[in-house]
Amino acid sequence: MRNFWIQLTCIVALPLTGWSQNITLESCLNQAVATNPLYRMQERLPVIEEAQAKQVTAMWLPSLKLGGQATWQSQVTSVPIEFPGINIPTPTKDQYRVTADVQQTIWDGGMIQAQEQLLKAQTAVQQQSLETQLYAIKEQVIQTYFNIRLAQDQLNLLQTQQQSIQGRLKQIHDLVNAQITSISDERQLEMKAEELALNILDARAQKQVALDALETLTGQHYDTTAVFEDYTMATADEAQHPMIALYARQTEATKAQETIILRQNRPQIGAFATAGYGRPGLNMLSNEFDTYAIVGARLTWDLSKFYNGTQKHALAVQRLQREQIQDQQDAWQKGQDVQMQREENALASAQRSRDSWDRRLALAQANRKDYEGRYDAGLVAYSELLDRITEEQTAEQMVTQARVRAQWQEARIAWLKGEL
Repeated sequence: MRNFWIQLTCIVALPLTGWSQNITLESCLNQAVATNPLYRMQERLPVIEEAQAKQVTAMWLPSLKLGGQATWQSQVTSVPIEFPGINIPTPTKDQYRVTADVQQTIWDGGMIQAQEQLLKAQTAVQQQSLETQLYAIKEQVIQTYFNIRLAQDQLNLLQTQQQSIQGRLKQIHDLVNAQITSISDERQLEMKAEELALNILDARAQKQVALDALETLTGQHYDTTAVFEDYTMATADEAQHPMIALYARQTEATKAQETIILRQNRPQIGAFATAGYGRPGLNMLSNEFDTYAIVGARLTWDLSKFYNGTQKHALAVQRLQREQIQDQQDAWQKGQDVQMQREENALASAQRSRDSWDRRLALAQANRKDYEGRYDAGLVAYSELLDRITEEQTAEQMVTQARVRAQWQEARIAWLKGEL
């Protein structure tokens, strides 16, 4: 089901001719997972497990072996006593035999079932290990996505500011022609327009670099007109980080191995049958080729593990491995808590910066409007008005950066929690 949704998300995210792309962070993450070689490795694991499980369950099938033997021996069994009227033949020294042996397991002490459970546990560990590696790749996607978002929003803002400056430049040019204002005011605006044009080129280059990186990560081509949407932290049930699931799978694998160790001490019951043809058959005193058959049951029980301590030591190893896994999880969790605290502090700082720049932008806009009135009244020089315009544009750029960085921190926190 997980594979279906990832593939469906990728299909929906494909570009359509004549339509602009609206790209979300979640779609990029899903595409990065679906096109990664580790994901294909994950898809193969169930097939490998199924083949291995068939090998294990095949142990319930009867075992058939064919054999042949031709021998010559220097002495044979004979009766050195003669009985009147009785002829006891002496076996020949060359003997021949062809056999078919069949063995069938009746009860294996639960070993086959335990091996199947161990196989499932080991496959689950491999699956989850690949999942954690894929999850680490998402961090690169998140960083690249917000690099694009930052360049995209800055580019849109710069283009809007450029249009505003071009409009003012046209007005100033008309005023210069009418000899109402000096040409130095026009030159100052032209310098500002050149600065914005250079910043636009830089923003486009930064966006293209980030787009190329995202295409490498996701295997998806993104048009230059694609719109990368805002990220909104969703309110969802508490998710489990892939690393926690990995430690749980590793613990389950040690328990499955313990079951194998315990069941090795159980007796095993089987049936066997042998059919043969040879000289001699079962009658050792006959020199004729003959057929024969043997049918029976067999009980085997290895009692050595009860007194040589191998079971005790093997179980101790599994217990120690579980303790190692728990210690690894505790160490990871401590590092995770420290990083989470750091990211939450960074988010709070980004939100404060965003709110502060929102207020400063409002003040800069009011200041610019005030200076426009003063300039029209001839109370201030155009350079002073241009300073207020520059302050407003700088505040707009800082607001854009602060908003993107706040969303970036929200996405990082969601990733750390296992929600992305």
